[in-house]
Amino acid sequence: MAFRLRSVSLRRRLAMVIACRAALETAPGLPIAIDRSSGPD
Repeated sequence: MAFRLRSVSLRRRLAMVIACRAALETAPGLPIAIDRSSGPD
């Protein structure tokens, strides 16, 4: 899935990161894996 995220436009990727942050605040512990996947990139 990482290779797909790279092809995605930067704007869309930014929106995904924001969504992950919001999810972390709403349900901490669940979206951590997703946030971590797009973090080190």
